[in-house]
Amino acid sequence: MLFRSAGGSRGPGALSLVEMAKLLGRPRFQPEERRKQKLPGVVQGLAWTPFGGDVLYVEATGAHGKGALQYTGSLGEVMVESAKLALSFLKSRADQYGIETKQFAENDLHLHFPAGAIPKDGPSAGITIACAFLGWFLKRSAPTDLAMTGELTLVGEVLPIGGVREKVIAAKNFGIRRVLLPRGNEAEVAELKPDLVAGLTFHYAEDFDEVVALVFGDRKAKPKSRR
Repeated sequence: MLFRSAGGSRGPGALSLVEMAKLLGRPRFQPEERRKQKLPGVVQGLAWTPFGGDVLYVEATGAHGKGALQYTGSLGEVMVESAKLALSFLKSRADQYGIETKQFAENDLHLHFPAGAIPKDGPSAGITIACAFLGWFLKRSAPTDLAMTGELTLVGEVLPIGGVREKVIAAKNFGIRRVLLPRGNEAEVAELKPDLVAGLTFHYAEDFDEVVALVFGDRKAKPKSRR
């Protein structure tokens, strides 16, 4: 099918850009829709869907209470387990990350994934969830140019995830400049075509300390040196 610009000449079967927009609908990726205000507890994650990758926001907040944990956003069983695991891990590292232990008992926490009508599941949001909780506890914001994905274990390891290609494409289309992935996925990124990774800077982590150092610049959790 041919198309023409709004002011160009029209040939047989040609559509203008305006007409194409009406037929195809609103573009899926709109960089101007990105949240430009940095808010503690909001972190950008990367997800795989049957239709390709996607950039999603993970939101964590809390209020005075008795330590309850609530989830919203159509989360599946595995993702709920990831949330519980992330919170347990942060409790075990509270002193290291500068969290007052009493905050866990004196606050009810709420984890939310926007686009609540879309089911979400899988373990790859583990580090994103943990960063959202940590950001809220510390009242520190995550960078808006960074998106991440990675499974978190109970002892702080960052495990490889699937759907790397789709997630990288989603990050680029969304206007993300930096992508944080598990170290175990580094070889997959190296195999991607140059045009897919152009303009992106990749960071890799083997444990959550490295994630914290990149996201929050925490001096207590510096990245491991490598030869």
